[in-house]
Amino acid sequence: MENGRIRLNKRKISLMIALFGGFCFIFVCFIIFGTGVIKGVSNEIDEERGKLISVEKEKNTYEGAIVDRRGMAITSTTQPGLRAEATDPECFSCLIGYNSPVYGKSGLRSKYFSYLFNGGKDDYGAEMRLTIDADLQKRCYDLLNGYIGSVCVMNARTGELLALAARSDAQVGYNVNTIDITDENGQRPFDAYNKIDAFWYNRATMAQDPPGSTFKIVTAASMIENGIADYTYEDEGYYDVNGAKIWNYGKNVFGWCDLEKALNRSVNSYFASAGIKLGSRALLETAEKYLIGTPIDLDFTQLTSNIDFSGMNNSFVVASTAYGQGRLAVSPLQLCMIIQSVMNEGRMVRPYLISQITDDGKTLYAPAPEGPLSETVGPENNAKLKELLHSNGLYYGFDEYDYGYVIAKTGTAEVDYGGGNHVYFALAADFGENAYALCIDHTDVSGATGYGLADDVRAVLEALREMDESNAENEAG
Repeated sequence: MENGRIRLNKRKISLMIALFGGFCFIFVCFIIFGTGVIKGVSNEIDEERGKLISVEKEKNTYEGAIVDRRGMAITSTTQPGLRAEATDPECFSCLIGYNSPVYGKSGLRSKYFSYLFNGGKDDYGAEMRLTIDADLQKRCYDLLNGYIGSVCVMNARTGELLALAARSDAQVGYNVNTIDITDENGQRPFDAYNKIDAFWYNRATMAQDPPGSTFKIVTAASMIENGIADYTYEDEGYYDVNGAKIWNYGKNVFGWCDLEKALNRSVNSYFASAGIKLGSRALLETAEKYLIGTPIDLDFTQLTSNIDFSGMNNSFVVASTAYGQGRLAVSPLQLCMIIQSVMNEGRMVRPYLISQITDDGKTLYAPAPEGPLSETVGPENNAKLKELLHSNGLYYGFDEYDYGYVIAKTGTAEVDYGGGNHVYFALAADFGENAYALCIDHTDVSGATGYGLADDVRAVLEALREMDESNAENEAG
């Protein structure tokens, strides 16, 4: 009897030990799997854990400085955990994006967050050096005062972006330093910005508008490629497409036109008729060589564009596209790339914004060398196109003595939503040692033409000359 009780007690003890061990095992599993002690068990937990670590690291790190090509500060900070302040906020805000404890991050400060708050061996994030020239950027931004638009400037041979200025509102400037600061009325600038249509766009890269007559560069290239560069046409002020009339700007009449005259005077009727002669397939094939309709990945964004010939027999769409309307949508930076490719012997290069990212004396990021994005129409055909656009530059008043070898095309695009026109001036200039491409655009302007931007273009060329002279003096010193 006594032995039976002993055996029963042993079973109870064994059961209690087993239950306790099971409880301990479950508890340990919960601690390990439920709190993320071991990485890789749960993606959701790992993500939350990463966010917490990132937040803690950010609190103790000085945001890495963003500097221009010469090392001049674009952003700087004096305390860990506080956002870096932009030195010229309205000029650079659209380019660099904001870093806000309330609204998060955008632009470069979002895309390259892990570098700017890397920390390395010290409490300072990595330094990001841009290809931008800060003085040139400021002068380009000032040209946009009172306008919605953008100014793009790039090295026509290397793809370095030297200026990328933009305004999304004619009166309201974008200031990343004050985006979340509450005023006496309890309002923050972010709330005001949100009420402005397309305010957050960097218009240079994100605007999707018809290119107007700047697209005649592509139509002219297609004419050369397809053997009709000698096409002549008697203009009567309009071109009739199955009863629908395509008018010249201002209903001007130009009489007999060849390709050079039609480019100089931007004769819509000539290019509309040439588009019908080419056909949609030939025009589309040439446009694709300039990457229209193809997404283009850059180191800070992606460029998109559109060309649509749905209903291949729609003659009006083909004619309209040929002179820059139709179903076309292109960003100003891509127009800059198109004129850049003509100056660069038909080789379109990829624009880039980041020169390098360094920390603790080590290079963490640098652009990899690459060949051209596209060979466009080939050297021989491009040489013919280049001479035609040089004739344009001379016609616009950009003589070689004062401005170097210049190629150019203006554009005025009508919009279908009742606003003003989009106007463009695309130009490339060869100064000898260096060659540059630029595109200036204004949008929602009434009664204006692309040629009205000529003085702004001259101001940019003067700034580029000064930049080159300053660089030469610094290298010599």
